[in-house]
Amino acid sequence: MLAFSGGSDSLALLSLLPADRTRAVYVNHNIRGEEELDREICLNRRNAERFSIPFEVLTVPRGEVERIAGERRIGIEAAARAVRYRLLLSLGSSYVLTAHHQDDQVETFLMRIASLAPVYALECIRYADGRIVRPMLDVPKSWITGYLAEEGLEYSFDSTNDDLSYERNRIRHMVLPHLGQVEKDLVGKICRNAGILRHSRPELPWKGHGCHASFDLAGYLSSPSWCRGKVLYDINRYFGFTKRLSRNEIGRMDGFLSEGVSSRMDSARFIIFKKGGTVRVFPPQFSFVTRFLISGTAIPGFEVSAREDGLPLQLCIDFSCTRGEVVIRTDRMLDSILLKEGLKKVSDLKKEYGIPYCYVLEDRDGVFAVLSSFLGGRDRLARRFLGKTGLYVHADAINGGKQFFSSTFSHN
Repeated sequence: MLAFSGGSDSLALLSLLPADRTRAVYVNHNIRGEEELDREICLNRRNAERFSIPFEVLTVPRGEVERIAGERRIGIEAAARAVRYRLLLSLGSSYVLTAHHQDDQVETFLMRIASLAPVYALECIRYADGRIVRPMLDVPKSWITGYLAEEGLEYSFDSTNDDLSYERNRIRHMVLPHLGQVEKDLVGKICRNAGILRHSRPELPWKGHGCHASFDLAGYLSSPSWCRGKVLYDINRYFGFTKRLSRNEIGRMDGFLSEGVSSRMDSARFIIFKKGGTVRVFPPQFSFVTRFLISGTAIPGFEVSAREDGLPLQLCIDFSCTRGEVVIRTDRMLDSILLKEGLKKVSDLKKEYGIPYCYVLEDRDGVFAVLSSFLGGRDRLARRFLGKTGLYVHADAINGGKQFFSSTFSHN
């Protein structure tokens, strides 16, 4: 599958691909005017038909890219890229081809140099990243424009490419014209050498646990500085942040991990815990309150789960035992839950589990469930439910007459 914007680069790649094994997919991010987008889609469809390649349009709801940019504190371009890759990868093709070329690589390299990116980030755009493949990464832009002119191919033009408020466009229009092919080839060699460094250096092992990550503190402290920074850089990507960690941010986190005074650090990007020789990294807390009335049908997407003796178990909650409206929300300072062993502050449970936050279920009588297994803690159910609904049961023994909640949350 080709990520087909219809611009000069993707049109050149489209024309070179075998028609019987290709489909072209255009993502409409809805961040430009409708008239321009309609003209672009019509031209792209004609070009795909010219090469007998199926053409498909995926449309992002208007305002979605801007919303993601605001939530993640990233630029519009980065948010659009995140949405685009998510949609393209969801289609299930074996590979997603993009038309990144040599000038794109040079632009990315200059942007990372300017932002004081760590040395391991100077690999810049990779030839292959999972299912995403970039076969034209060594092809100069000058070859692409010459080829299209010879073939008489008309391509679409994105008006935002001339907007100098974007850093990439400033580099493209104000810096690249002053670089010759020798300089561009040199940048390509630097990026390839940085990629070799990525494969040859020792790695500090870490584990991703869905909504948090962990690694050994002693192993971290005994590693070289560039290896320390790399594990934080990788965790940043694991959480889905497209904005890179700067050297200054990594330095502040490394300083916290190297000193033995405090056990918790809150930054704009992470919440970091040190406990028992293990470092646990969490994304920032995302708050919400959702109210609903329990009906006779199961609430989709929620299910309290646990593991005991290696077997998958589920905590069954009979919502006929709840009183009035049920709320799922972020925990608060004064929350408490009456457990089998007695009244317990939720803040004490968090301290016991070594987690920065959790979520609770609450009805008219107060908090009746604490959800934290997705963060490495435990899911707890109030005592008033235990005699009526039972404790953990094997997943395959649960019948369809109950409703379930899941504590599997995603930050993004």
